[in-house]
Amino acid sequence: MIGRYLLAWLGVLGVAFDLMGGLYLAYDLLGGPRGPLRTIMRAATYAVVFGAFYAAGLFAPFGPIAGAGLGILLGIEFGLRRGEAVSLLFAVARGAVFGVAGWALNGARFGLLLGVCTAVGLLIAYRLRFSVARGRVGVRAGGPPTALLEAWCCPPLRPRPRRRSPAGVRTGWRIPGSRWPRCRRSGRRVL
Repeated sequence: MIGRYLLAWLGVLGVAFDLMGGLYLAYDLLGGPRGPLRTIMRAATYAVVFGAFYAAGLFAPFGPIAGAGLGILLGIEFGLRRGEAVSLLFAVARGAVFGVAGWALNGARFGLLLGVCTAVGLLIAYRLRFSVARGRVGVRAGGPPTALLEAWCCPPLRPRPRRRSPAGVRTGWRIPGSRWPRCRRSGRRVL
């Protein structure tokens, strides 16, 4: 026999699935990726996925609160065209999410400390140009000139095999006129 509390939670879960299904349908009917619901859809999807995985890994109450909050912020951040000042505001907002989740987990003092430490750490990381949405629209390309990033982005120069087709045209791996980003150190195309 199913208890009444379990039945109530299953009803709430069913309503949540109905809500997500209706949101996906509206997103599809109103233009998909180019429509007006793209940011809302992205934020809702990230909130559900992050909330589920954080809840599974970090348990209640910290996991669902932190996962849903960080998912919503990531969806909104990816949907905006912004500069560095707005990116710094998102760092503070992420710290606030961790503060609220820490408050629910272990009290107000712990939540405040966790939120402030997270916000300060993220502000430092964002000022060093390590942003969540670094490669997205509205943010300058290129990150801090660290050896690890340079080594990943620009492997050592090696001669690439070139072949000639029967018509005498050079062929290879690159497409003429392609718009792949170039490495700052070597000038080679990254991808």
